[in-house]
Amino acid sequence: MKQAMPHKLVLLQDITVRWHKASRGAPGAVARNRVPEVRALPANPPNTPWPSRYQYSAPKVLPPPDPTDKRAADIFLHYVSYGEDNQFQAPHVQYWIALRSCRPEPSTLHLPHWNVPPLTLADANDKLQVRFEWGLEVGAPRRDYRHTREQVTLATGQWMQVRYNGRHLYGDDGTWYYEKHVLNIGFADTFVPTLFVAAPPDYQITDFADLH
Repeated sequence: MKQAMPHKLVLLQDITVRWHKASRGAPGAVARNRVPEVRALPANPPNTPWPSRYQYSAPKVLPPPDPTDKRAADIFLHYVSYGEDNQFQAPHVQYWIALRSCRPEPSTLHLPHWNVPPLTLADANDKLQVRFEWGLEVGAPRRDYRHTREQVTLATGQWMQVRYNGRHLYGDDGTWYYEKHVLNIGFADTFVPTLFVAAPPDYQITDFADLH
Protein backbone atom coordinates (compact mmCIF):
# COMPACT_ATOMS: atom_id res chain seq x y z
CA MET A 1 0.00 0.00 0.00
CA LYS A 2 1.30 3.43 -0.87
CA GLN A 3 2.02 5.78 1.97
CA ALA A 4 -0.33 8.75 2.24
CA MET A 5 1.45 11.99 1.45
CA PRO A 6 0.38 15.47 2.59
CA HIS A 7 -0.89 17.82 -0.08
CA LYS A 8 -1.76 21.45 -0.20
CA LEU A 9 -5.41 22.09 -0.83
CA VAL A 10 -7.24 23.41 -3.87
CA LEU A 11 -10.31 25.35 -2.72
CA LEU A 12 -12.81 25.88 -5.50
CA GLN A 13 -16.14 27.68 -5.60
CA ASP A 14 -18.48 27.63 -8.59
CA ILE A 15 -21.24 30.27 -8.39
CA THR A 16 -23.80 29.91 -11.18
CA VAL A 17 -26.72 32.22 -12.01
CA ARG A 18 -29.31 31.02 -14.56
CA TRP A 19 -32.13 33.10 -16.09
CA HIS A 20 -34.49 33.23 -19.05
CA LYS A 21 -35.87 35.91 -21.34
CA ALA A 22 -38.22 37.31 -18.71
CA SER A 23 -35.26 38.24 -16.49
CA ARG A 24 -33.10 39.87 -19.15
CA GLY A 25 -34.38 43.33 -18.20
CA ALA A 26 -35.52 44.95 -14.95
CA PRO A 27 -36.55 43.95 -12.34
CA GLY A 28 -35.04 40.51 -12.95
CA ALA A 29 -31.70 41.88 -14.13
CA VAL A 30 -31.44 44.08 -11.04
CA ALA A 31 -32.08 41.12 -8.75
CA ARG A 32 -29.64 38.75 -10.45
CA ASN A 33 -26.90 41.40 -10.56
CA ARG A 34 -27.03 41.45 -6.74
CA VAL A 35 -25.90 37.82 -6.50
CA PRO A 36 -22.51 37.83 -4.71
CA GLU A 37 -19.45 36.74 -6.67
CA VAL A 38 -17.71 35.40 -3.57
CA ARG A 39 -18.99 33.54 -0.55
CA ALA A 40 -17.32 32.14 2.51
CA LEU A 41 -16.89 28.40 2.26
CA PRO A 42 -18.86 26.20 4.67
CA ALA A 43 -17.22 26.20 8.07
CA ASN A 44 -16.18 22.54 8.05
CA PRO A 45 -14.51 20.43 5.36
CA PRO A 46 -17.03 18.21 3.56
CA ASN A 47 -17.46 14.57 4.48
CA THR A 48 -20.59 13.55 2.59
CA PRO A 49 -20.88 12.04 -0.92
CA TRP A 50 -22.25 13.88 -3.92
CA PRO A 51 -26.05 13.42 -3.89
CA SER A 52 -27.34 11.06 -6.56
CA ARG A 53 -30.52 13.10 -6.93
CA TYR A 54 -28.63 16.16 -8.19
CA GLN A 55 -29.66 17.17 -11.71
CA TYR A 56 -26.11 17.40 -13.08
CA SER A 57 -23.43 14.73 -13.17
CA ALA A 58 -21.13 14.35 -10.21
CA PRO A 59 -17.78 16.17 -10.37
CA LYS A 60 -14.85 13.94 -11.22
CA VAL A 61 -11.07 14.08 -11.40
CA LEU A 62 -9.15 12.44 -14.26
CA PRO A 63 -7.07 10.41 -14.16
CA PRO A 64 -8.70 8.88 -11.09
CA PRO A 65 -6.40 8.44 -8.10
CA ASP A 66 -5.01 5.03 -7.31
CA PRO A 67 -7.48 3.34 -4.92
CA THR A 68 -4.53 2.02 -2.88
CA ASP A 69 -3.33 5.56 -2.24
CA LYS A 70 -4.91 6.53 1.07
CA ARG A 71 -3.96 10.20 1.09
CA ALA A 72 -6.63 12.65 2.19
CA ALA A 73 -8.79 14.68 -0.17
CA ASP A 74 -6.96 17.66 -1.67
CA ILE A 75 -9.76 19.43 -3.62
CA PHE A 76 -12.73 21.00 -1.85
CA LEU A 77 -15.53 22.05 -4.21
CA HIS A 78 -18.36 24.40 -3.21
CA TYR A 79 -21.12 24.56 -5.84
CA VAL A 80 -23.74 27.33 -5.47
CA SER A 81 -26.56 28.00 -7.95
CA TYR A 82 -29.09 30.85 -8.11
CA GLY A 83 -32.24 31.05 -10.23
CA GLU A 84 -35.55 32.75 -10.94
CA ASP A 85 -37.60 30.49 -8.66
CA ASN A 86 -36.86 32.79 -5.69
CA GLN A 87 -35.87 35.93 -7.62
CA PHE A 88 -32.16 35.18 -7.08
CA GLN A 89 -32.50 35.99 -3.38
CA ALA A 90 -30.80 32.85 -2.07
CA PRO A 91 -29.14 29.74 -3.51
CA HIS A 92 -31.64 27.17 -4.70
CA VAL A 93 -28.88 24.54 -4.98
CA GLN A 94 -25.76 24.30 -2.85
CA TYR A 95 -23.37 21.36 -2.46
CA TRP A 96 -20.01 20.86 -0.79
CA ILE A 97 -17.75 17.93 -1.61
CA ALA A 98 -14.17 16.71 -1.15
CA LEU A 99 -12.24 15.03 -3.98
CA ARG A 100 -8.89 13.30 -4.35
CA SER A 101 -6.52 13.92 -7.24
CA CYS A 102 -3.23 12.52 -8.53
CA ARG A 103 -1.33 15.71 -7.79
CA PRO A 104 1.53 16.51 -8.10
CA GLU A 105 0.82 14.88 -11.45
CA PRO A 106 -1.49 16.98 -13.68
CA SER A 107 -5.16 16.32 -12.94
CA THR A 108 -8.23 17.48 -14.84
CA LEU A 109 -11.26 18.49 -12.80
CA HIS A 110 -14.63 18.16 -14.50
CA LEU A 111 -17.10 20.31 -12.59
CA PRO A 112 -20.72 19.21 -12.16
CA HIS A 113 -22.06 21.85 -14.54
CA TRP A 114 -21.69 21.11 -18.25
CA ASN A 115 -21.34 24.83 -19.12
CA VAL A 116 -18.00 25.12 -17.31
CA PRO A 117 -14.79 24.06 -19.10
CA PRO A 118 -12.61 21.41 -17.43
CA LEU A 119 -9.80 22.74 -15.24
CA THR A 120 -6.31 21.23 -15.38
CA LEU A 121 -4.44 21.44 -12.08
CA ALA A 122 -0.71 20.78 -11.85
CA ASP A 123 1.90 21.36 -9.15
CA ALA A 124 4.89 23.43 -10.26
CA ASN A 125 7.72 24.27 -7.83
CA ASP A 126 5.45 24.30 -4.78
CA LYS A 127 2.84 26.36 -6.65
CA LEU A 128 -0.42 25.45 -8.38
CA GLN A 129 -0.80 25.86 -12.13
CA VAL A 130 -4.41 26.26 -13.30
CA ARG A 131 -5.28 25.91 -16.99
CA PHE A 132 -8.52 25.93 -18.96
CA GLU A 133 -9.64 26.54 -22.52
CA TRP A 134 -12.43 28.77 -23.82
CA GLY A 135 -14.28 25.89 -25.44
CA LEU A 136 -17.89 25.57 -26.56
CA GLU A 137 -18.95 24.83 -22.98
CA VAL A 138 -19.04 28.53 -22.13
CA GLY A 139 -21.89 29.13 -24.60
CA ALA A 140 -22.62 31.75 -27.21
CA PRO A 141 -21.07 33.93 -28.39
CA ARG A 142 -17.90 31.94 -28.95
CA ARG A 143 -14.81 33.24 -27.12
CA ASP A 144 -12.13 31.08 -28.71
CA TYR A 145 -11.62 33.60 -31.50
CA ARG A 146 -10.29 36.06 -28.90
CA HIS A 147 -8.39 33.73 -26.60
CA THR A 148 -8.08 29.97 -26.44
CA ARG A 149 -6.24 29.03 -23.25
CA GLU A 150 -5.77 30.63 -19.86
CA GLN A 151 -3.00 29.71 -17.46
CA VAL A 152 -2.39 31.13 -13.99
CA THR A 153 0.15 30.04 -11.38
CA LEU A 154 -0.93 30.44 -7.76
CA ALA A 155 1.41 30.61 -4.79
CA THR A 156 0.25 29.31 -1.44
CA GLY A 157 -2.42 31.63 -0.01
CA GLN A 158 -3.34 33.14 -3.38
CA TRP A 159 -6.58 32.80 -5.31
CA MET A 160 -7.93 33.61 -8.74
CA GLN A 161 -11.36 34.43 -10.13
CA VAL A 162 -12.82 33.61 -13.55
CA ARG A 163 -16.04 35.35 -14.62
CA TYR A 164 -18.01 34.84 -17.82
CA ASN A 165 -21.53 34.57 -19.18
CA GLY A 166 -23.11 32.64 -22.02
CA ARG A 167 -26.27 31.89 -23.97
CA HIS A 168 -27.37 28.27 -24.19
CA LEU A 169 -30.08 26.22 -25.86
CA TYR A 170 -32.45 23.74 -24.26
CA GLY A 171 -32.28 20.62 -26.39
CA ASP A 172 -35.85 19.52 -25.77
CA ASP A 173 -37.76 22.63 -26.88
CA GLY A 174 -35.15 24.88 -28.54
CA THR A 175 -35.57 27.85 -26.19
CA TRP A 176 -32.67 29.96 -24.94
CA TYR A 177 -31.44 30.31 -21.40
CA TYR A 178 -28.60 32.42 -20.00
CA GLU A 179 -25.95 31.84 -17.36
CA LYS A 180 -23.27 33.71 -15.50
CA HIS A 181 -20.44 31.71 -13.96
CA VAL A 182 -17.93 32.77 -11.35
CA LEU A 183 -15.11 30.36 -10.49
CA ASN A 184 -13.07 31.15 -7.39
CA ILE A 185 -9.94 28.98 -7.16
CA GLY A 186 -7.52 29.11 -4.24
CA PHE A 187 -4.36 27.31 -3.11
CA ALA A 188 -3.76 26.88 0.61
CA ASP A 189 -1.72 24.97 3.18
CA THR A 190 -4.84 24.29 5.23
CA PHE A 191 -8.57 24.68 4.91
CA VAL A 192 -9.36 28.42 5.03
CA PRO A 193 -13.14 29.05 4.82
CA THR A 194 -12.64 32.83 4.47
CA LEU A 195 -10.05 32.73 1.68
CA PHE A 196 -12.35 34.24 -0.97
CA VAL A 197 -13.93 36.92 1.23
CA ALA A 198 -10.86 38.13 3.16
CA ALA A 199 -9.16 39.90 0.24
CA PRO A 200 -9.63 40.56 -3.51
CA PRO A 201 -8.39 37.91 -5.96
CA ASP A 202 -4.72 37.92 -6.89
CA TYR A 203 -5.70 37.24 -10.51
CA GLN A 204 -8.97 37.89 -12.33
CA ILE A 205 -10.09 36.74 -15.80
CA THR A 206 -13.33 38.24 -17.12
CA ASP A 207 -15.23 37.80 -20.37
CA PHE A 208 -18.77 39.19 -20.22
CA ALA A 209 -20.39 39.17 -23.66
CA ASP A 210 -23.48 40.95 -24.92
CA LEU A 211 -26.07 38.16 -24.74
CA HIS A 212 -28.61 38.97 -27.46
